Amino acid sequence: MPSTSPSPDRRFADLARSCAAGKSAFTPFLDPASAEKYRIEAKRAGLGIVFYGGSEDCERVVACISDDEDVRANFPVDALEITWSAHSAAPQHRDIMGALLALGLERDTLGDIHAGEKCAVAYVLRSVSGFICQTLMSCGRAPVSVRVNPDAPLPDPEPPLAVRGTVASVRLDAVLALAFSLSRGDAREVVELARVSVNHTPTLRGDLPLKENDIVSARGLGRFRLSEIGGQSRKERYFLLLAVWKSKRRS
Repeated sequence: MPSTSPSPDRRFADLARSCAAGKSAFTPFLDPASAEKYRIEAKRAGLGIVFYGGSEDCERVVACISDDEDVRANFPVDALEITWSAHSAAPQHRDIMGALLALGLERDTLGDIHAGEKCAVAYVLRSVSGFICQTLMSCGRAPVSVRVNPDAPLPDPEPPLAVRGTVASVRLDAVLALAFSLSRGDAREVVELARVSVNHTPTLRGDLPLKENDIVSARGLGRFRLSEIGGQSRKERYFLLLAVWKSKRRS
């Protein structure tokens, strides 16, 4: 079903009007690219803007036009603690996201999801948290219990795999091939199938130049950060260091 959500420009204008009227108004969850657009619009309009996603360093955030950082205490974001039996296979991020979307929720009601071996924490809009607690019964193959818990500790993040290698050119398809042990042709095909984002922005350009600290996500494969671009070898290939988080595949 087509989304009926207002455009980012319309949402920003609504936020600005609410701020001028002395009222607090909040967006749904924004991805990093959309949040950056809001930041630019607020700066252009001479307005303060506060972002919050449930904890520090969230990728997906809610925005509010305000000069007061304390407004975070009023953000309509709940932390849901999702637990399962030790005898169940731990659901992965995609299992939890899929289960939430299968409830009929819009993507912009859902923030970051931190999945661990024993539990997960999902940040959601308060308007849907009660519904999720009542209706989410399983994620993947695991029966789950869900409750609102603002003090839920985040699961320990999975450490990345350090991948070192060389590429002829620091372009997206070449570095993607190095990160996930693909042929150059297979990497190019993954990009052309619209499965890749760079710094949270989808791209179809296999020849896109990458720089240090760029984040690349490839649906079905995982994600990586380009940690370091070193010097060149005698054959003029670039030495790279990548931090790679590979998607876990079920047997």
